[in-house]
Amino acid sequence: MKIIAIDFDGCLVESQWPLIGRPREEVFKAALAEKAQGSALILWTCRTGKYLDDAVEFCRAHGLEFDAVNDNLPETVAAYGGSNCRKIVADEYWDDCAKLIPDLLYNLLTLPQAAAMLADLFGDECACNVCGIDEWLPGQCVHTFDGTCPDPEGEHECWRQFLEYYQQRKKTPRALSDADCDRLIEIANDISRTRLFRYVDKHGQEIEAGMKIRIGNDPPALVYACCTQEMDEDLGINASNEDYLKHHPDAERVYYSLINFPSGIIEIVKEDT
Repeated sequence: MKIIAIDFDGCLVESQWPLIGRPREEVFKAALAEKAQGSALILWTCRTGKYLDDAVEFCRAHGLEFDAVNDNLPETVAAYGGSNCRKIVADEYWDDCAKLIPDLLYNLLTLPQAAAMLADLFGDECACNVCGIDEWLPGQCVHTFDGTCPDPEGEHECWRQFLEYYQQRKKTPRALSDADCDRLIEIANDISRTRLFRYVDKHGQEIEAGMKIRIGNDPPALVYACCTQEMDEDLGINASNEDYLKHHPDAERVYYSLINFPSGIIEIVKEDT
């Protein structure tokens, strides 16, 4: 059974502490989907007392029930001989402050760029040589197993597979130190700002304002030109209630930035479909 610890403010809802912000529907959908597949969910938040009760009730009103709240599961405690540590034991931690390298690289960069960054960071070493069989099994690499990494075209195919492997598992590779992660984030953010948040879909086609895209199994959504809080140009989809906007002409439309969605689940919708 997979255990997922989920933060509240800034993750399940927009951060407006001590109030409760608007729900982040994509996170609720993801949590409910995990629940339906048998995952155990733990609400993992700094809220206490009435504020915690309000958060639990808010999630319940949106159809999300937790198996534990700021506590380990009983079976986890039993597995550790009755010891209930302060840290919540989980397979995944969903938090707006979390640092998830593969998703970050996929959102901000094209796959070849991300792979080239890792190859450059490790001096063009093969992912198999850097990470070893404990983390990245050579049997899953297209290259030879004798310690060499033939890559005549310079496409860093081994690193590409490595990133894809970890993106699917939503984990940060252990081979990347905190300093490595910070450097990759810095480079990725610099590139994204230079390119004014250039996004591509799962086929590598560039996304532009005015297009329609499908995210996962959701209905097609119109892409808008918008801005980040730092006033950098960005692209996003609508996050506002259309009826509310209709009856409140002075209200501003709110957007979900495309940076929140891995390019692997985004597809441009052709006009004739």
